[in-house]
This record gives sequence, C-alpha cells and structure tokens, in this order.
Amino acid sequence: AIGIGIFDHYQRKKYEVDKYEVNFAANKTAFVSVANRVLSYYNSEKLKNEDLEYITITSPPDLNWKLTCKTTDGKSYSVPQYASANDKTVYGYIVAAFAETQNKDLMTIKVTEDRIIFGGRPFYSIVYMKDGSKPDYVLFENENYSSIFVEEIADGWYQVIGKK
Repeated sequence: AIGIGIFDHYQRKKYEVDKYEVNFAANKTAFVSVANRVLSYYNSEKLKNEDLEYITITSPPDLNWKLTCKTTDGKSYSVPQYASANDKTVYGYIVAAFAETQNKDLMTIKVTEDRIIFGGRPFYSIVYMKDGSKPDYVLFENENYSSIFVEEIADGWYQVIGKK
C-alpha cells in the first residue's frame, strides 16, 4: 500500500494535478445537476437524429447554452438552447470552480453515448462515465497525448489530464 501511495504522489506531481485540479467535492451537486440537464439534451437530439455522435455545449457570457451537434458522417448543426435562471446559476458554479485553478476556463461540455466531459484547457477535463469505467481520453478520441493521468474523484467521476 505504501508503494501505491508513493506512485500516486509521483503521478500527481508528474501531471501537475494540483495546478489544474478543480474542487469537484465542493461543486459535485452542480456537476451532477448540469450533467443530468445536458444528458437530457443529448437524449432528445438522439431521438431526432440516430446518426448523432456527440454534442458540445458552449456558453457565451450571458450563460445561455449553444448546442453543436456532430453526426457520425462529420456533419454538424447548431441548436440554440434556452438556459433557465437555475441552469445559469448552477452552471456558474462550475465555471467559477474552473476559474479558481490555473486552468482558468471551462471551455466546453461534450456529451457522447457513454460519457459527459467538462473540458478545460485541451489537456484537462472532469469526466462522468455512465458505466463507471475509466475514461481513455481527455476530450477527443484521437488526441496526441503521450500519456494521460486518470483519477477517480467520485463514483463514475474522474479527472483526466493529458501530457504531450
């Protein structure tokens, strides 16, 4: 057990986890709430378009959400989505949690069939895996990282950092 702890400490240092780590524990309720909301958007779009591969959600300063849907044939289309006052408040907690780190920004939320990714700078994300399995990429499957650090932070939730 001691060796594992030392290895974990080494890995955290190698990937500079403390520099980018979002305080997930303090904001778990917000992450879960937004995850449920964006999953409902994904499921709704999937019913309309079975070729849907993923959606990304970005937020301009007014915190209304913009959904971009990408299909398996590479096409994309946008769906404006009204965000309620509660959505904006809860989403604001996540934006603030990212802002407190050296990562600074929540860049996008990506929803696929098996995961929800809260992506910061290209090399950091908080990922919810629907089946609880360990994620194998940060934001996109074809990333060019030499390695990734994956740490479970709650049941089914992980923080993931890529290293070039």
